[in-house]
Amino acid sequence: MKTKYTVENYEYISDRTYEEVVADLDAVLGDVERGKFNDILAASETVEEWHAEITKQLGPSGMLRFFEVDHGRWMGFYGHQVKAKKYVYGNPLIAETMMRYDTRFGLEAPNQIMVYEDADGRARVTYDLPSSIFNFIGNEELTRTAYGLDAKVAEFVEKLTGTTA
Repeated sequence: MKTKYTVENYEYISDRTYEEVVADLDAVLGDVERGKFNDILAASETVEEWHAEITKQLGPSGMLRFFEVDHGRWMGFYGHQVKAKKYVYGNPLIAETMMRYDTRFGLEAPNQIMVYEDADGRARVTYDLPSSIFNFIGNEELTRTAYGLDAKVAEFVEKLTGTTA
């Protein structure tokens, strides 16, 4: 089976520097990289233990960083001087409220966001709108819940950049 769908991309242009936006993003995300997420999962025997341990890891934003890719660093090896980082982030306690409707939600969860510096030295933050990513599933409850996630992501990025899309 093959499904074709359209995804909406949002981009925020900030007056803040790339370094400021990245520093703030790093400061508000909890960190479960380097196997920490799987360690918590393996050690949890009950949903209560799972919630407690995940909740301890959440950053001030209520989100976790699962993975970070420093595109600027590896592009530098090829002589390209760019500033760009991609983050895979989210909250499994929020994801559960969507994945319960359709397991395929897990294909695109957690969320992804990229921070980069444009040619004019401005920080830009870009992401795909969650509800548009999940529309291929065609589940009304999931779509309705995804609209709530859209609002959470927009609020998160607006605070980070000090602007709107």
